[in-house]
Amino acid sequence: QNQQQQQQQQNGNHVIQTLLSTKDRNGSTAEHWAAGGGHLSCLEYLLELKRQVYDDGINNSTGYTKKETFSEKDKQKADKNKMEKGDQNGVNNDIQPKSGTITSNRSNKRSGKTSLHFAARYGHNHIIEFLLNDDPPPNPKTSHQSHQKEEEEVDIPSNDGTTPLHLACYGGHYNTVVLLIETYHADPTKVNDWGCSAAHWAAMSVCHDPSSVQICHYLKHTHYVPFTSTQKQNHTPLHKAAQRLNSFVIEWFYRSKEDGGAGLTTEEFEYIGQVKDYAGGNVASDIWIKMGGSEEFGLKMKRVFQC
Repeated sequence: QNQQQQQQQQNGNHVIQTLLSTKDRNGSTAEHWAAGGGHLSCLEYLLELKRQVYDDGINNSTGYTKKETFSEKDKQKADKNKMEKGDQNGVNNDIQPKSGTITSNRSNKRSGKTSLHFAARYGHNHIIEFLLNDDPPPNPKTSHQSHQKEEEEVDIPSNDGTTPLHLACYGGHYNTVVLLIETYHADPTKVNDWGCSAAHWAAMSVCHDPSSVQICHYLKHTHYVPFTSTQKQNHTPLHKAAQRLNSFVIEWFYRSKEDGGAGLTTEEFEYIGQVKDYAGGNVASDIWIKMGGSEEFGLKMKRVFQC
């Protein structure tokens, strides 16, 4: 009878595991939707349910406890152990970081986002705090070594190396950007596989209002993130702002620091206006016009940046 009850429990867990791992056409699970929508109680429930149904498989087959955080390296080790010992629940127990289930396997470059990515993209700070606050935020005066695990967690990359901070910049969520950097020590200098930094993501923000400028200003003048660097397509952040028709950011580029702008040096100013991309030899003003921006503003860009 005990064996029968155990089998029924395993079958029930199998059904719940299937529901928890079911993905939409973009590879997102219910957990991602809860995080992206800012639904904390829903996310808490899903994660608690996940701990319950995966508890036996994690503790028995990997030697890890269910509360531990798993890096990609840990995941590979756990998967190897399961291959050697056999999956005790009869299904593939996907070990994931506390920051959330990964959307898809490593073969899809544009997927691999966690719940933390979704929360950052939509500016849900209470979700971010829940995902990252196993313990109270560390004292800023403690050593770098004490932050190492936390930094790895907050900077967890998607398949193409995009971090939650990148997506917070893209969403135009200033308070989220500050939270990730100041409280959880996200690295503003990280770049993804395309060579795009936080500067590129902030410049091409979907938020076309002064808050996108606020993020750019914070990154450049507080954390000295360079805004003249190029990525693999030879796009500078100015190219990205033009691509998104973000006139607020473009105008920020040519204002002085005292006037609330980027405060570029003469050399930086001349350089950024002349950089041509690899696709068609386009300078930023060319991209602005090709994306449907007003010809008047495009001509102003050419005049200001002398391109």
